Amino acid sequence: MDAPRASIDFAPQPVRDGTLSPYNQVDLIVGPEGFNLPGRSRKLFTDEFVLIADPSNKALSGPEPSLADLSSVPHAVAYLNDPVNDDVQEMLRRAGVDYSVGARLFGLAALPTLISGTDMVALVPRMLAAKASRTLQLSVFELPTGMNLP
Repeated sequence: MDAPRASIDFAPQPVRDGTLSPYNQVDLIVGPEGFNLPGRSRKLFTDEFVLIADPSNKALSGPEPSLADLSSVPHAVAYLNDPVNDDVQEMLRRAGVDYSVGARLFGLAALPTLISGTDMVALVPRMLAAKASRTLQLSVFELPTGMNLP
């Protein structure tokens, strides 16, 4: 091992106001693109967004929800820096989805837990949906055709 005394501290996402001032000792943040995280960035891997919902959500009947379906259900929306402007919310707006926000929370990781047992839906990275589906009752849907992140 090249750094036998190195350690890693896992902490909640520290960015709420566009600065890292409360976390002066943070050397690295691993997070998604499009959430206005400060500093230099490098792509580590690529993932795509999917829609998650509770299996009992009757508003989503087919294998691929329509834009009208997405407009008819409340959304749980995650943010990391700006609560109202990020690539996911912009993608919904550009697609013409007139969505209502049922819940807004800081960070993506808790979205699957919040969705399970409710009538809300959320857009999450596919890897997060796959991991959460191992322990939670969730339906995972592809996004409507043509709905992609920038």
